[in-house]
This record gives sequence, structure tokens and C-alpha cells, in this order.
Amino acid sequence: MKNYIDVVQIKNVNGLLIPAVGASVRVVGHVSQTNSTIYSDDGITTTGNPLTTDALGRFNFYVADGRYDLIISGTGFTTYTLANVEISDVTEASLANDATWNVGNVNFTGTVTGIGASGTGLTGPGTITGTFSGNPTFTGNLTFQGTNSHSGTETFTGQLVASNATSTFAGNAATATSATTATTASTVTSLATICFVNSSTIGTDLGAKVNTCNTTLGANAGEIWIDSSAGTTWTTATVFSGPRKIKFINGASYSIPLGNITFAQTAASIIDCGGRQQAVLNFTGSSGVAIKANWAQFLPGSYSDWGYGVRDCSIIGPGGLNGGNANAGTGIQIGDSTHSTIGFLCDNCLVAGFATGITWGNVTAWGTRIQHSNFLNNGTFAGGVQVTAANFLFNLSTAGGMENLDIIHTVFGQNSSAPVPAGDVTISGTSVLELNCWACSFDTSQIVAGGSTFNRLNFNGKHQELLINSTTSLLAVTAGVVIDDSPRFALDGGATSPASIVTVASGTYIVSKGAWQATTAPTQAVLQSGTGNIAAYNPFAFVSNVPGITNGGSGYLLNFAVENGFLSFSGLFQGTSLRLQSAPSPLGGFAVLGGPSGIGQLSNNGGTAFPITQTIASSTATMTTALIAAGACGTTVTVGATGALTTDTITWAFNAAPAANPAQLVISAWPTANNLNFQYCNPTAAGITPNAATLNWRLVR
Repeated sequence: MKNYIDVVQIKNVNGLLIPAVGASVRVVGHVSQTNSTIYSDDGITTTGNPLTTDALGRFNFYVADGRYDLIISGTGFTTYTLANVEISDVTEASLANDATWNVGNVNFTGTVTGIGASGTGLTGPGTITGTFSGNPTFTGNLTFQGTNSHSGTETFTGQLVASNATSTFAGNAATATSATTATTASTVTSLATICFVNSSTIGTDLGAKVNTCNTTLGANAGEIWIDSSAGTTWTTATVFSGPRKIKFINGASYSIPLGNITFAQTAASIIDCGGRQQAVLNFTGSSGVAIKANWAQFLPGSYSDWGYGVRDCSIIGPGGLNGGNANAGTGIQIGDSTHSTIGFLCDNCLVAGFATGITWGNVTAWGTRIQHSNFLNNGTFAGGVQVTAANFLFNLSTAGGMENLDIIHTVFGQNSSAPVPAGDVTISGTSVLELNCWACSFDTSQIVAGGSTFNRLNFNGKHQELLINSTTSLLAVTAGVVIDDSPRFALDGGATSPASIVTVASGTYIVSKGAWQATTAPTQAVLQSGTGNIAAYNPFAFVSNVPGITNGGSGYLLNFAVENGFLSFSGLFQGTSLRLQSAPSPLGGFAVLGGPSGIGQLSNNGGTAFPITQTIASSTATMTTALIAAGACGTTVTVGATGALTTDTITWAFNAAPAANPAQLVISAWPTANNLNFQYCNPTAAGITPNAATLNWRLVR
């Protein structure tokens, strides 16, 4: 029973992929189209069907092996179906329960034990090299090549071809029901798609043995399965001549010189280590690239490359897991000047001990997906002290841009002692980058968001933590737009903290629903300087020992929240709480400006600002009831209005419906310093004694 895990994503109004929160996922049989029984564990506890995705769009369930349809629906997107999804747990495979596999071409280069021991056999046609034991049955036309040995009783029911003189069949009661012939190797064409590298493979070291398999496969797509019995030192360089899946099938620690593994232009490949603790790839040397994904079939890249890459590997550089003076080379490079590998996948990998963890060599090598991985302690050291940090580097300055670079549930971190080197995750150069990062951690790791003014970096649920005493800020924005939704910032150094957790010198930083926490308080959470802009939507969802945002530059600083359907501006900033540069935002629309005497002003697309009306004071005034002669005015009624200026405006109304008296009288109103004045005037030809009346008034500016 397999644990099926997936993520539902939708596009927002900006065309960016975001998690589909609360989406419904219904699991039905592909044929029956009825709800399937699903579990929250391995077949013990049933769970509801349909499922609901979590805050990151994730869902998972256990289900019996089979083919299913996943019907996905929710708000903001059209219901769709993932049809005929095969879900099976290969770790629970058994001869008793599994169907027969029909394999076109199989090449065994090691010991084959127990073929046919339970009454089943190996069905051809195919090519076999190796050692046989048990009581195997071979069915179909099979070719045996190389030196073969065997024990037990072999039964052959098809034509047998021995490719050289040492392929003999002298086992116990060996039988053949059709002709057996011997041929030379030149007359045999290998159709194998899997080549097994072990101690019997020809070659002086692991690299040479891999080359033997690579030559056998030629330019055809195929798999090379590496067993540690072949050796663990990859001394001889390998240039893969076709699309490959390189699979390390058992646990071992391998030693490989930097630059020893190269992929030809058409060799879109997967390196599969079977688990981080299964195979550890230790790279040695002072320069070069460990994994260089330059297998684009065409210069602009090809969709047929999508999903190739490296998975389940520990890729360790010369400096080791913890990094050190020996750090050198690059862990992963995607593309180069003549290859634009698109859709590269880095899944569940550990990359550590290089001068640079991961980087790109071509701006059109787009579509990279990094998930469930760790990039640790990459950078340079001198005398045991870390000088630079470089877990992630995007530094290209060619025309164009890179889209759809997604990072999911990945950690970038350093074990550095203070001071923390700047730029562990660096975006620079003039090429445009569109990056999305979900649920990623940056531990003692500074992000420098620079480069093109058109860059757009979107972080969702980011965790940034400074684990030591240091004055290095966690995020430095110097260009482009950085959108930081629901971040958590933590300063754990007991004695020293940076002056600012985030600095914005240029570009725009948009933050919302953040959690800010510090053992030693910084001067401010965010420092705005230069021409940097900040737009904050409820930026402080949780605060502990961290002050607000300081405006120290000429850019705009806007903090707002929507409350009860109205846009309200909060006072969480130090210094000016609401400010925009004198020229409104180049993006157009409405821009809030700091007006005279603290009054807000509104400007549309850079036009002349117009005031937002503000109430200075409000109350009531009791009018006179003394006789007013014909054509005369009565006694002035004066009421206090603190802050009133002669330039202010008065609005008033009766607090009840007036009769003809006093409605026939004319009311005049005017402000004086800190007061408002009301007066009746009688325009009629006879005297009037006003009935009692009260006015409601408001002073606005």
C-alpha cells in the first residue's frame, strides 16, 4: 500500500503559481468511478474521501495498489481530473502477488539467484551474462554472452545463442527443446536497456567499468545500475553518450574527481542514488563541476528534458559535509553557454562542501524545480574561517530572463561562526529572474535580492533564522520586487543582533503576516534606505522584542490593513508612518502622499494631489430664542472647537425637523481660532422670536 503525496497549485491574478488552499481531492477507481477506500496510514485507519488540501496545497493518502482517478475541485479554478494514475508500492512486491513482468531486453552481469525457484522462469528474447543458481527455467530465444557459470538444473525451451566459446551449458541435466547454436560476438546485436556494473564488469576502476556499460548502450537511451562491488573510486572520466539513468543500487561512499562526469548534448539523464544514506557521492579536487546538467537537446532547451536531474543523493564537495578550507568547485550547474537545459529537477538531495552549491550557466535554462533538499556550508574558507557563503547563486548578465524557478521545502544553511558572510543566497547580474519559494528555511543564511529591476521573487511561508551572534541582516533587497508572505524571522544570538533584520536600499519589499522574534532586539525590523520601497500588509502578525519599520530613504513606505471593509493605515512604523516619494509610483493607480499638517493626500497616476477630508471637531450648538427685529440679525452663538482655524469648513444640520419658525430664519456659520460661531438673521418684514432649536455641527479640513 503506497503513501501517495502531491501538491495542488493554481495561478493567482499575477499568473504566479500559489498553493490551492482547501481544495477538494476525491479518489475514485479508474474503471468503477466510485469512491475508493483510503487510509491515513498503511492500511489501518481509514480517512475521509474526498480529502482537503492544507495551507500549502498538500495532501496525502494510502490506498491499495491499482489505477485511480483524482478529481480536484475548489474555489478559483475549474475542476479537473488526474486520470488513470498508477499507484503501487514496489517495496511490497512479491512473486505470489505480482503479475508477470514482460521485459524486452535484460542484461545480467552479476550473480542471478533463484530464477524459477517457485515455478516461474525467465522469458526471452533477451541477452544474459552472469552466474546462475537454483533451478531456473529459461523460455524463449535467449542470447548468452561473456563467461557464464551455473549450478542446478536449467531448462531451456527456446533457441539458445552463445556469443563466444566460453558460454557453455554443462549444468546438471541441462535440456533444450530447440536448437542450440554458437556464434561469434560480431553476429549478436545487443538490445539491452539496462546495464549492470559490478565486480565482473571489464574495467580498471569504477569509471572504466561504467564506460564499458556506456559503450554497450551506445547512443540509445538506457540505464546503468552501479553496484559497489565494482569499486567505489571513479578515477576514469566518463562522457555519457546517450540519455541515461544512473542508479546506485546499494549503500556505499564513492570518490569522484570534480569534472569526471560529463553528459553529451543529447544525454538527458537522471542520477538516482536510492536515498541520501544509500549512496554518498564524494567529489575531490580544487576546481570543476560535480553535476553539470548540460544535456539540453537544443540550444534553447527542449520540453523532452523536463524532469531529468538528480534525486535522493548526498553530493559532498571537497570540504565535506561541514565545509572547510578544502571547499572547491560547484555542486550543481544547470546549463552552460551552449546548452539551455530546461525543467531540471533536484529532488531530496544534500549538497555541501563546495565553493558554490547550485548555479546556472544559461539564462534560458528555465523551469528548474528544487524540492525537499538541503544546501549546506557551501562557500569559501581561509584559515578555518568562512570568507564567503554561496549555497545558491544566480548571476547572469545576458539578454532575456529565467522563469518558473521553483523551490519547495528546501533548506539553505551555514554552520558559520560570526560574522556571518553576506550573500549565501544571491541574485545578481542583469538577467531577469522569476523565482517562487514555498516553505523554505534559511538558517544563518543571508538572502541578497539584487540584479534586474524586473526581478520578481515570491516567498511563501519562509523561515529565516540567525543562529549565532552576528550583525549581518537576514534579507537585503537591492533591486526588483520581493514578495514575502507569512515569513518568520528569528534572531537567536544572545548578545548581538543586526541593526535591521531586513534592509531595503532599492527595489520594492512587500511583506504581510510576518512573525518577528529576537533574543537581543535590533534597532528596527526593516530599514528603508536610498530609493527602496516598502508596502506592508499587516506585517506584524506576531512580534517579540522587535521594533517596527524605519523610513530612512526617499522611497515610499506604506503600511495598511483591511478592517471591516475599510482600508486603514496602522501606526506600526517608527518615524513617518505614511510616506511616498514626491513622484508617485510609476506603476500608476492611486498613491498616498504625506500632505501638510499630517493630512493625507491622494494622487491619481501622478496628477495633482487632492485632499482627503478630515474631521477636526464636532458637537452641538443651542440657538438663541430672543426677539430678532425685521431685517436684523440676532445674538451670535459661540461654541468651543479646539484646533479650529479660520480656513476650516463648517457643516451643520438641525437635530430635529424645524417648523416654519425657526426655519424661515437664515443661519450663518463661521470659524474663528478654536471656536465656531452661529447667528440667526431675519429677512422678513416683521420681528420673529425663534423657537428653541439645536444644531449638530462638524468642522472639517
